[in-house]
Amino acid sequence: MADQRHQAALRQQAAGVRRAEHAQRAAERAQLAAERASETDRKRLEKAAAEAYVAAQLAEVDDLNADLRSKYETLDSLLQATLDVDDFVDLESLRAVVVHPPFGRPDLRRPFPIPTRIADPPLPVKRAPEETKGLFGKKKKEAEALA
Repeated sequence: MADQRHQAALRQQAAGVRRAEHAQRAAERAQLAAERASETDRKRLEKAAAEAYVAAQLAEVDDLNADLRSKYETLDSLLQATLDVDDFVDLESLRAVVVHPPFGRPDLRRPFPIPTRIADPPLPVKRAPEETKGLFGKKKKEAEALA
């Protein structure tokens, strides 16, 4: 059933390609005729060329739509084929059992002793600040200037 639909979609796609190529050739012929035609026939031929161009574009759209339909049918048949099969995976069979090597440091099995408490340092003593003797070394600079 899916093969028949696929073959029908391929035939439809091939027919769309032929229509698009035919319309493209007709548009090219109309364009060449428009170039060779006299000025009186030019407008009529330009209109025919525009119609042929539109027909070519519509044929190309039909071809692309047929291609999309074919792809959609393929996806739908793939989904249906997957849903028809009961896929069961035993996850327990995928689970790995880990065996850890023995711990090589038996001396570290005992916890360390609790450290002794450190005594609090003495509180700071408040002292009055020294009086200022001068600002920014003024006396020293004066002494150097006199020397």
